[in-house]
Amino acid sequence: MAKMMKATIRNGRATASGKVYNANHNTRAATRAMENHIDHERTAENIHFQFTNDGQIIRCGSFDAKAFELERYEHLYGAGQRAKNERYILDGHPERCKTIEDIYTSKRTAPMETIVQLGNRDTDIDPQERMRKLAAATFQLIDNMRQRWGDNFHILDISIHLDESVIHAHIRSTFSATDTFGYQVPNQSKAFAAMGIERPDPTAKEGKYNCPLMTFSEVIRQEFYDLCEQQGVVIDREVKNPSQKHLSVLEYKCQQLETVTAQQTQAIEAAKAEIEEVRAERDTLRDQNSVSRTIQEALKQPDRSIQAEYLPARKNLAGKVVEAEAVKISRADYDWLRERATLTTAIRNAWDKLQQYGRQLWAEVDRNARVQAAEQRAEQAERQTRADAIAIKDLTRRAERAEAQAQEQEQFMRRQGIWQRFVQFLEQQRQHTHHRTR
Repeated sequence: MAKMMKATIRNGRATASGKVYNANHNTRAATRAMENHIDHERTAENIHFQFTNDGQIIRCGSFDAKAFELERYEHLYGAGQRAKNERYILDGHPERCKTIEDIYTSKRTAPMETIVQLGNRDTDIDPQERMRKLAAATFQLIDNMRQRWGDNFHILDISIHLDESVIHAHIRSTFSATDTFGYQVPNQSKAFAAMGIERPDPTAKEGKYNCPLMTFSEVIRQEFYDLCEQQGVVIDREVKNPSQKHLSVLEYKCQQLETVTAQQTQAIEAAKAEIEEVRAERDTLRDQNSVSRTIQEALKQPDRSIQAEYLPARKNLAGKVVEAEAVKISRADYDWLRERATLTTAIRNAWDKLQQYGRQLWAEVDRNARVQAAEQRAEQAERQTRADAIAIKDLTRRAERAEAQAQEQEQFMRRQGIWQRFVQFLEQQRQHTHHRTR
């Protein structure tokens, strides 16, 4: 049994920031040479096709896609845009006039880019075989689309990229409709109406989750799946809810921020412990310095002249000393000498302790600098932790909002029976396509 493979189709005109896609990214070797994710040695293997104004399909190498597409826009919409500009001038609104390049670079009327991909990085199929199957299914899809919607849907060019990690194709196209004056203009909504493509639920209001583009994307997606399976590839048709991927990314970012926050919290605790240790050592040194200053102040007192009377030793008749020699001084002089003796003992003890703490504490020149540096690190880590906490709350709110929107969308479709009608519509489209192909 053949192994199942994912197939992907994505439509878009602009990046998340609103900048329209650069067509030369697909076709110009010089532009692709500036991209880091591209294997530049294989860029020459890329395949490009131009769909000319006269209906021909020309295979070519690297080319200026913007210039080519502007020429196609001029051919398709030039007359209509010039007529519209003339009406603006006659109505007194020349500021509304636009050039072909203006409508080519506008998000509403720029070419739509469809990325078609077969498999992913883990697909264990020969790259050349996958490229052949992808090209065959893609061109058959394009032929069907041109036969079915050729008056309103125009292919501009196709690029098949072989110089990236996964082989894929870029299809550039534009939608056209006829205005009230009989000119061809770029208008996707009117083009879908002319093509017979409605929103999934015609009875409900048109919106982000109920628009004709959803129907169009699903039709070509299912048709591409069928064409891939005709090439012998079994397609995994399970569609993942788009919000699930969005939520998984947010959850991953939240986990990363939580990990960083935990590391910063540990760093804060370590810094605080270091601060307390250094502060304790500093306080001890300050105590010893206080004792030293007290002793120094005491020693600065003026010297005292002591009046003393010498008393020789007294002996008995046998010559034995019965009273040792002594010195007789006043009570005030005695108290003063006693205080000086106490200070001398304190000086010796303080000196010993100062030497001990000096060897421990003065190994580093300035302990106060260490305290300040640790405090700054702790403060910086706390600020970063608060910022990370705010970011986590913001990401969590966005994740909850995205999940709520996905649930509301699912409940709305279930209540209205949109999905069942949508599946029936797709089945009718496939039957209609099959009938026209036959």
